[in-house]
Amino acid sequence: MKLHAGIVGTLLFFTLMAVSVGAYATQIKAPAVLFNQDAGVVTTITVNVTPGNGDVAIKGPQVVNESTLQSAITAARYASTFVGVNETRYNFIYTIYNASNVSGPSGGMAMTLLAVTALQHRQLPSNFTITGTINSAGEAGEIGGIYDKAQAASKDGMHYIIVPEVPEGSFEQQLYYLVQQQFNIPLIEVSNVSQALGYVYGTVQISPVSYNVSANYYASTLPQANITCTACNVSLFVQLTNFTFNYTNSAINAMGPEFSALKSQMLSQNNQYETIAQKGYLYSGADLSFLLYTNAYTFLNSGNVTPVSANLTVSNVSSYCTSLTPPPLTNLNYEYVIGGELRQSWGTVYASLARQQLNASQTSDGLVLAIDDIGKSSAWCRAAQEMYSIASSSGGSYVALSPTVKANATKALNAISNYGTSTLYYQSALDNYKAGNYGASLYASAYAMAFYGGASASSNAMASTMSNLSRYNYGVWPTQFALQAQFYTTEARLTGNQSDNISAYYVADLARMLSSYDQQLNSTFEYNVTAPAPPGISSSEITALSNQISGLQQQLQSLYTVLLAIMVILFVVLLLLVASLLRPQGSHLPRQQQNRSRRHAK
Repeated sequence: MKLHAGIVGTLLFFTLMAVSVGAYATQIKAPAVLFNQDAGVVTTITVNVTPGNGDVAIKGPQVVNESTLQSAITAARYASTFVGVNETRYNFIYTIYNASNVSGPSGGMAMTLLAVTALQHRQLPSNFTITGTINSAGEAGEIGGIYDKAQAASKDGMHYIIVPEVPEGSFEQQLYYLVQQQFNIPLIEVSNVSQALGYVYGTVQISPVSYNVSANYYASTLPQANITCTACNVSLFVQLTNFTFNYTNSAINAMGPEFSALKSQMLSQNNQYETIAQKGYLYSGADLSFLLYTNAYTFLNSGNVTPVSANLTVSNVSSYCTSLTPPPLTNLNYEYVIGGELRQSWGTVYASLARQQLNASQTSDGLVLAIDDIGKSSAWCRAAQEMYSIASSSGGSYVALSPTVKANATKALNAISNYGTSTLYYQSALDNYKAGNYGASLYASAYAMAFYGGASASSNAMASTMSNLSRYNYGVWPTQFALQAQFYTTEARLTGNQSDNISAYYVADLARMLSSYDQQLNSTFEYNVTAPAPPGISSSEITALSNQISGLQQQLQSLYTVLLAIMVILFVVLLLLVASLLRPQGSHLPRQQQNRSRRHAK
């Protein structure tokens, strides 16, 4: 009897063990990207968890990338820890359907949820999908191809897609919001597996990703600007500032209806920036508006993200940037000519970056990033065009830069190479130097020295620079940067954000250098009696063109003489013809008929 009871107890123990560790399978929908095809698909992944020795395998695809297999291993290990079991007592067999090959680790979060729920003997809902890498701590990591994945998930009828959390205000968050609104599928940001499970099983309410451009700059409490500009025309800068506000508003208003909430937010922000400008901080307001334009441009041009449309957009803006030609330099317009050359070069650099991004792109994310870059290019070149327009109407005496400017630009270019040669400011300084735009090269170097070299400044140097703001006022741009330093200082005082004080010093140092450079330029101008030749045309080419015009004039004169002679001849022939027609009709009768007519008359 005791033996029988022992056998029954043993059987019962093993039965319970079989229930607790027996095989269990579950499945999940996971998005993937067909690389170099700019297309996404939604695949089905299953996991079968069985008693075993800790093996992890992936079946289905002909080729499985090592990073994908490592993600599966990490998923199984973390899931075991999360549930509280020993992973070496189980085998995890993943099967991926509808894929000939699998590359990349972005299925890590999906495989982790599969392993967790299988170990808990639970099933996952079928109305969602998830993408993201996984690490040993159960944290979600960055992904690629979200544009194509979200599009595929929307077409497949998914209710939402779980994505890794990204920094607030980053391009990745902008991209999240863009695809969420465009494909009408909520994107839910999570930082780890626990958060993802909360959304999946309804313990946490779904909250779609948001993209916030709102910021309170205390515009109403700003003191009126009080630095007086020397040797400049502020009204022209007001024209440039208003131009910026207008083209930003135009871009925002042109955004699609799917971005209506963001449009309203952007327009409100632009109004706030106009208030800042009205207080006299012209550049500060225009600069903030400029950043809004670049954001709006990306949303505005995201409706048809294909390689063909992206290439066309990049090509059009690139051609526009290279087509701009600065007007001749005068003693009154030099800040706008040189400043325009600088911004045109920035636009060219961003156009080159956009082209590189297109060439390297493997998913539609890369196409959107290229559009984002070309939006910055468009903004800089539009600003350059307006500055050239202002310069053309400024008048003044034609001038040329002194050879000392080239020497100073050479020295400055060598100095900023210490901060890196891949930066925007170094590249634009180098490009302008090679083009012979030594003033613009000098300006670009000033930006590099202020924003990169300022980090090593002592507290005494920073205090000295800030205490002399009102002296950095030779020229409209230095004055506006000095005022921007005041703007940041006010913000730091009102918000307690010390990073604004650092920004204030950087732009104050830029104002100091540009004010000094403008004084040097103005004091060393070489004045010319006549306007210089149009850019890009040499004197020999002008002479050749003049000779061609003279030859054409001679040919036209000869042709005119021939045509005149022909007209005279035709006129004479016409007169003879008319005279013959007007002769009396009787005179045309035959002689014998005329005699008979006379006899009959008698």
